[in-house]
Amino acid sequence: MYKINDTVLYGKYGVCKIDNIAAENFTGKNMEYYCLKPAYSEGTVIYVPRENDRLVSKMKKVLSKEEIDELIFKTKNTELIWYADEKVRKDKYNAILSEGDRGKILQLINALYINKTEREAIGKKMYACDEKIMKEAERLIHEEFAVVLNIKPDEVVDYIVNKIEED
Repeated sequence: MYKINDTVLYGKYGVCKIDNIAAENFTGKNMEYYCLKPAYSEGTVIYVPRENDRLVSKMKKVLSKEEIDELIFKTKNTELIWYADEKVRKDKYNAILSEGDRGKILQLINALYINKTEREAIGKKMYACDEKIMKEAERLIHEEFAVVLNIKPDEVVDYIVNKIEED
């Protein structure tokens, strides 16, 4: 399915390059593994057993530039994903992050950003769990978009804003 040098998104690890496909004996039995190197985490290698459908299903091809642009356009016209109950929101948002649906992750970021702005306007801070989820969601989006668009992760917000303003 995947081959060496493919760039994938792997769960919460973010953008990874398949550096190798190798037989390893981690569990007392020889198995083939995808050897993933996260794009923004030097020295880390993630081994994903090729026979483990559940883990392999967490690997997704990165989006193309056209898919990113389309996603930005679609997301700006969608409803916010918001849950008033903090525990429900935390569970639902973590499930979205685990799923890896970039459209939902962008919606989640937008909802949290709006909430943050509203809370700051009345002199309050964002809830810690919301802030943690927002940082994780932004990291995932920024890493993937940066790799695909050949820009730095801290330039992604400007790219998104410019795309929104174009339409």
